[in-house]
Amino acid sequence: MYRILLYLLIVAISLPLSAEDAYALKRVVVLYFEDHSGFDSATGCGCLPIGPLKFLFGRGGQHIRWDLATGFRDLTTQALAESPYYESVSFDELIVAMAEEDVSFRDLSKSGTKRTRLADKLNADALLIGDLRKFNQERLKGNASRNMLYRGDGATTVTGGVQAVGYYYRAAVEIDLKIYDALGKQLSLSKVTGSEVYQVGGVHLAPFQAVASNRGTEVSMGNAKLTEQIDRPIVSYGKLDKIQFGSADYRKTLFGIATEKAIENLIVTLQERIGPAPDSIPEAEPPAGITGKIAMVDGSEAYINLGSGQGIRKGQLLVIFATTPVFDPDTGEILGSVNQRVGKAEIVEVKTDRFSRIKILEGMDDIRKGHIVQVQQDSPNTSERTHEKLPRTDRGR
Repeated sequence: MYRILLYLLIVAISLPLSAEDAYALKRVVVLYFEDHSGFDSATGCGCLPIGPLKFLFGRGGQHIRWDLATGFRDLTTQALAESPYYESVSFDELIVAMAEEDVSFRDLSKSGTKRTRLADKLNADALLIGDLRKFNQERLKGNASRNMLYRGDGATTVTGGVQAVGYYYRAAVEIDLKIYDALGKQLSLSKVTGSEVYQVGGVHLAPFQAVASNRGTEVSMGNAKLTEQIDRPIVSYGKLDKIQFGSADYRKTLFGIATEKAIENLIVTLQERIGPAPDSIPEAEPPAGITGKIAMVDGSEAYINLGSGQGIRKGQLLVIFATTPVFDPDTGEILGSVNQRVGKAEIVEVKTDRFSRIKILEGMDDIRKGHIVQVQQDSPNTSERTHEKLPRTDRGR
């Protein structure tokens, strides 16, 4: 009997791994986030705690309170699921495992033994705890006006006025991130940040009006637009009050852009601690032809960093690629990267020399910020494969 079992064990060990088994994703659990930002206090949104302004955030009955702790936990879990290197554990799966192991979040923050038990239960390679230390939007404003005078026939007449106004907005996110290994030991405590600045100024000399910002320029004469309208991040507290945290509209806000950058930096920090390190991942050869990248995804549309400067025109078709690592089936090491087709899009608006809006025609659920876009052309290098994330293997404790 023992000889038979030993023989079966040897056979099982000697069997070659399939392609799916060779792609060993690291399984990561986001335990929870704490919120010590003070955002929903009177000054947390960057406004002054005087007069009616204190009702803009955290005070008025119309405000949809942003549950930042839950929101950042969910966005981080989603980002891990979208990464080609990690497999995230859902919150529901986490809660079930905690109930079965009879542990609380307080236990997990204090006990390495209980973290080890939970990691073993979930077959996890790493556990994360985040503490949101800063989440705010600051604003500075300056304005000036001057009347224009006309002198003639011994009389002075006020013919109009010039008005100029400028704003400086800055949204900032700061997170203290704790990373634990599968044995419950703390690997690091890192500060992760993300910020975004929006500067805009305008001059009004009726009927002429010009608005310039770090995102482009708009010029109009009366009701006639002389330039294309620029995309502005949402910064108004009145509009922010009506936006749900983490929604598609939230991603258009200055807060949303800063949040996205912070979570991207969180993933990079995780890669540096548990691998693979970003600088160890070989770059794939870009597709031949005019190429750029997805700068932002907004539902069925997206924005790219190509425009008139690269000869981009409305109606052109694009092929979209994701860069995917290739692992050695024996050692699990990264051998290189390949570009795999994930979708197709059409240019619907060329905004500037390096900025265009596209409509996603194929692969809407698979297209992410940072994916490569290529102007469609007949090329033998164009891959028709579909991007697919393969499952991990058991870690074999």
